[in-house]
Amino acid sequence: MQEQKIKLVYKFENVDADFGIDIFKAGPLFVSLGELIKEANQVVGKHPGDIGINIKPATPGSYIQELIIYAPSWYSQLTHLINNPQVRDLKEILEWIGIIGTGGPSLVKFIKWCHGKWDKVEDAGPNEYKYFAGDQTMVIPGEVHTLIQNNTIQNNIKNVFYAYPRDIAGEEVRLTTYDADIPGDTKVEFTKEDIDDFGVYGKQELLEVDANETVSTFFLKPKHGSYRGDKGPYSFFINGKDILAPVYIEDETFLNQLMSGDVRLHEQDLLKVQLRTIQKLDVNNELRTTYYIVEVLEYKQGIRQQQAKMDLGEG
Repeated sequence: MQEQKIKLVYKFENVDADFGIDIFKAGPLFVSLGELIKEANQVVGKHPGDIGINIKPATPGSYIQELIIYAPSWYSQLTHLINNPQVRDLKEILEWIGIIGTGGPSLVKFIKWCHGKWDKVEDAGPNEYKYFAGDQTMVIPGEVHTLIQNNTIQNNIKNVFYAYPRDIAGEEVRLTTYDADIPGDTKVEFTKEDIDDFGVYGKQELLEVDANETVSTFFLKPKHGSYRGDKGPYSFFINGKDILAPVYIEDETFLNQLMSGDVRLHEQDLLKVQLRTIQKLDVNNELRTTYYIVEVLEYKQGIRQQQAKMDLGEG
């Protein structure tokens, strides 16, 4: 089996090289980057094989994501004669995302253009879509539209270019990505303002083709969250071990009790709630479920064992 590689550099521009990067924070970032690339390959890519992803340090503050293409032997033999198109296919995926620079349209360019938020979308012709953001419009190809409207892409690109970088390097973080073999032609820069735009995009409602809403009464137990009075999102246990997430709290009375400290949720507590469940099916046929606690009907404080107590209100 023949392997072809692309070396993608992901660089923190404002990280002290002597201080380094916390591996426990960097690990989830590169997992999300890998998931972003693999999902893009699934929905708009042309490569028939898997993409293996390795990581190694480059210069201080930067890391090389080695994107190793694994293709069936027949595919490698067939395409080796025509300038390694499996590499071109993978580069095209990175260009559609916008991780390596190109003159064409990309998801990254789109997010920077609309600052992560748009008002509406219309069909603009065969495999073209017109996006409206304020008084601006942009026509994009179907491949970029597919990436924009994909929940998995949305979540991972928010993590890769907003949530995790800010956690690692602070609010003033700046990033650069490029192909290590041709850095000058492929460099993409992310300013602080650009990175903020990816946070906005992470909250943007995507197109949906169907939605279903139900309201029922359930017993829930807290799993994770600060629970200090903001609406969430949080995670709760239901039926003992099943996890509900994301969960938002809409009960203002209960939120005020959390904010004041009158109620401090622990993992042993029990809540009887009126729960609204909304399921949305997007244009990529992906299902997303969100939960809302409309009202806390009953709150039962669990037994606090001093030696094993976990105060989720502190965490």
